[in-house]
Amino acid sequence: MLSRYRLSARAEGLSEKTISHTRLAMKLFAEFVGGIADVKQITADDLRWFTIGLQQTTKWRGLPQGNGKKLSGTSINTYIRGVKAFFSRLKREGIIKNDPLERLRLERGRVPDRSRVHDSGSSGVNSGL
Repeated sequence: MLSRYRLSARAEGLSEKTISHTRLAMKLFAEFVGGIADVKQITADDLRWFTIGLQQTTKWRGLPQGNGKKLSGTSINTYIRGVKAFFSRLKREGIIKNDPLERLRLERGRVPDRSRVHDSGSSGVNSGL
């Protein structure tokens, strides 16, 4: 399915970066759901659980440069957009009748912890940066 996606995306002129990112997002999603034998079996709840899983994932997990920080809302949304783009293309190509993900909203950005700014003892607006 990913090879068909790549062919279709390249024919439409999508950049290699966009294609690679969508393929990575789908690889992570497929790993999360335990493989995708039939794309017609994927539900909106599968993507919701994937989103929750990403919210609990740390940056660079399993790699030496890992710092234990959680993925940002922006990073999570980028993965979700990749999965949604893949399913949107499946619908457009007639592989699926209904896109189960088309009505899902992206994660809202996380609110920064303001207490760290005030604990630093500085009162400047940019002091916590």
